[in-house]
Amino acid sequence: MKCRAIASHRAPGSIDIPELGRAKIELKISPEYQCHNEGHTEYAEDSAPMAETSGFISDRIVYPDTDGQPMTESDATRDYLIYCVEVLRLYFKSRPNVYVSGNLFIYYEEGNPRASVSPDVFVIFGVSQRQRRSYKTWQEGGKLPNFVLEITSRTTKRQDEDEKPRLYASLGVEEYFQYDPTADYLNPQLRGARLIDGAYQPLPLSTTPEGIPYIRSQVLGLDLQLHVPYPALG
Repeated sequence: MKCRAIASHRAPGSIDIPELGRAKIELKISPEYQCHNEGHTEYAEDSAPMAETSGFISDRIVYPDTDGQPMTESDATRDYLIYCVEVLRLYFKSRPNVYVSGNLFIYYEEGNPRASVSPDVFVIFGVSQRQRRSYKTWQEGGKLPNFVLEITSRTTKRQDEDEKPRLYASLGVEEYFQYDPTADYLNPQLRGARLIDGAYQPLPLSTTPEGIPYIRSQVLGLDLQLHVPYPALG
């Protein structure tokens, strides 16, 4: 089974990527966001100042770049992780202060290397679009992810549904999504939630006029859609 995704920009055109999993996930810019973006939106960070770093790096504390564990437990999980990061990077490539990454340690408490989390996919507005070995909030103006997507699998299901939402809520992550590429652990395969008054509230799973299920991300200005695979591709 394979999956395809499309990220539609304001200009005509689309990004087509061959299918990678059991269900096809498609990213489309939502009409409301496109109209709103003709002016200013709180998520349009193109004109926002870049975050300033603190300039202080302790030489006595080690913040590891890896935990020595495999990236994921299956091909489907790995493929979707890489795929989602790359599609979102393409979507935001013209905006130098939007950082898209995944499977990267985020350290959110200076002096405490154990205060870290490694989301599968995340987007941060207001910091530079550059390569990092890890992300330390105190060097990035205190910026934390605005959007997180976890690719749920057998070994991560409990963390993705219990532990991580609590942590992400405490860190102020505005939207938290889960996706199960094999349809074995989540029903429906795609879930989304928005942080309201310190707690995540589910986002509705809507349907397009063509019958395609989707959840709208206000943070990204995208509709995350679920499609059945092309019959010819399996």
